[in-house]
Amino acid sequence: RHWLQVMSVTGSSFPLEAQAFKLYHLLDIGLIQHHDEIHDICKAASIELELEIKMRTIEEEWTEQVLTFESYKKRGAIYLAKDESERLLEQLEDAQALLATMLTSKHIG
Repeated sequence: RHWLQVMSVTGSSFPLEAQAFKLYHLLDIGLIQHHDEIHDICKAASIELELEIKMRTIEEEWTEQVLTFESYKKRGAIYLAKDESERLLEQLEDAQALLATMLTSKHIG
């Protein structure tokens, strides 16, 4: 996506496949002439990568959660363990706060 933005800003076209993409493609399009726009694209790409990493971390954290149940009288394991539940609720609040902050980013689309 960001390379397409670079092509749009510079009015150029170059192959994006790993085998065909070469440094001279970038040197030939005059990136220096578009310094400010290229800088903005790079900054946005870095921020988007940070957000993606945070999202993956949250997803992995919640994918791996295990709920611990405790027995109640003779009915078996029917309710969540108190200490475990409190820890999970704290993690949930932290994750929600982080996600809410991320949603305010102009780089989420």
